[in-house]
This record gives sequence, structure tokens and C-alpha cells, in this order.
Amino acid sequence: MKRFFGVGLALALTQTVFATELLVNGNLQDPWSAGESLVATGWALQNAGAPPSEPWGTAVYMGYGWADHTYGDDTGRGLFFRPFFGQAGWTDPPMLPPVDASITQEVPGTAGTNYTFSAWWRYETFYSGVDPFAPTTTPMTIEFLDGSSSVIGAAVLDVDLVNPADGAWHQQSLSAVAPAGTASVRVTAAMNDGIFEPSNPQSAFVDDLSLVPEPGTLACMLPALLAFFARRR
Repeated sequence: MKRFFGVGLALALTQTVFATELLVNGNLQDPWSAGESLVATGWALQNAGAPPSEPWGTAVYMGYGWADHTYGDDTGRGLFFRPFFGQAGWTDPPMLPPVDASITQEVPGTAGTNYTFSAWWRYETFYSGVDPFAPTTTPMTIEFLDGSSSVIGAAVLDVDLVNPADGAWHQQSLSAVAPAGTASVRVTAAMNDGIFEPSNPQSAFVDDLSLVPEPGTLACMLPALLAFFARRR
């Protein structure tokens, strides 16, 4: 009886430690809609800078397979970055400044915890983020906020340096330890200073975002717990 209790307790602790996804709606599926949408539960979307004739802006959730990593067909959706409105001669008005877009989510955080933020990215061949002469950057960011919502620490990954522009999906990630005073963690996937390129295709996509804390002290205790219950048999 004690043996089964010990095994059950160890399994329960394992599930508690490792079932740790913190983001809401990381696959951007809720609420699902065909075509364009500006809403994804849990996420704040910033997509200003497109011309007035383009009400969907510089980034939009798209319910098509070419924008979705989760399912890879029209039953899913991902975020579609649209850099081609920046410095484009064909827009009305023409030659707008470079354009920005981002999605952000904030969750409770704990000081001393190591957090890993990951996401799946797809770059088309001529996305301006991989043009060495373009101003575009595509950062993934973890920010740590105190109880007054002030940023007290951050880590940034320049996705353009690691993600191939080959039209395929690639997972990228970064990790950081929350400093003392952390009350929440904010993650962002962004396109900054996107511009029009003379060749197509030239878009970028992100999907299946995740924020996971490193397994805590309970994980370190599991071998000792298992050994203890083994001795008690």
C-alpha cells in the first residue's frame, strides 16, 4: 500500500511540476475565424502604421494554412506580419515610414524562476528582416515587471539572426531568470521598421507561442522521494 502511495505521490508531483504552460491561447486559435481577424484571446495586438485604405493594419491573425503552424491548413490560424506597407510607393499615401506590429501577453511571475519563451516563425524569401540594408528587426522579448508595472529586467532574441528565410517553420526560443521584485512576466513577438521589398514573397509569420518556467525544487526532490518510498517497501 505504501509503495503505491509513494508512486502515486511521485507521479502527482511530476505532473504538477511539468504541466507549466503559462500563456493563454498560445496557438492563437481562439476565437477562430476564417480570413482576417484582429482578436486573439489573451493577446494585445499593436498594428499601427498601415495606410487608411488597409483597415487590417500591419499585422493580422489569418485563418489560412499558409499562416498557421498548429494544423497547417485552413482550420488553423497564425499571425501575419505585413512589412510591405512601409516605404512603399504603391500605397495611398505613398512612401509611408517603416511600419511596426507586435503581440504581447503578461502573466504572473516569480523572482528567481528561469523562464523560456518560444515561438514558431516562418520567413518568406524576401522578408525585410533578413535584408542587411533594411532597418527591420524582429525581436522576441521577455520582460520582468514589478508590482508597479515597471520593467526591472529583460532579455531579447533577434530572430532575424537565427531564422532562415526559406518559407518553412522554425522554432526559436530564449530564456531569462526573473530578478528580485518580479511580479509579472511580459512576452512580445514583434516586427519593427518593416519595409516594402522589390521582390516577392516578403512576409513573416509567427504561431504557437509558449512561456514555460524551469522545473522548480519539487523536480529536484523527485529522485529523493522515489528512493525514500523504495526503502519503505
